[in-house]
Amino acid sequence: MPTVLVTGDAACAAEAKALVPAVETVAVKEGIRRGSAAGLSAAENQRFNGAAIHLHPQLARESIRAAAERALRRRREIPCLTMPGPYELVSTQRAVDGRAPEVTRTAGDDVVAVLGWPAGRR
Repeated sequence: MPTVLVTGDAACAAEAKALVPAVETVAVKEGIRRGSAAGLSAAENQRFNGAAIHLHPQLARESIRAAAERALRRRREIPCLTMPGPYELVSTQRAVDGRAPEVTRTAGDDVVAVLGWPAGRR
């Protein structure tokens, strides 16, 4: 199933365009701070990421609706993103109450299995 529309923040839209240049995107907000929040506590992350410039909700809805219509009209022009395996999912839980961050890793050649989805979701 091809992804023809990506909505989110400006960084998400830029990443989607870098992977699939033809994909339709709508950036509905842009973070004011730049850089990774990796390694920050939950409270530090909230302060770090707490400021963004948002589109007015009505303008965001209108922009998303227009982009969705364009994306559906262009769906045959927008290629599927393919990423050959092997795959690795790294999940990091933030440090809480002085405990170290918890990191789990899952790897394999089947992206559905790595994500832990039931086989029927393929």
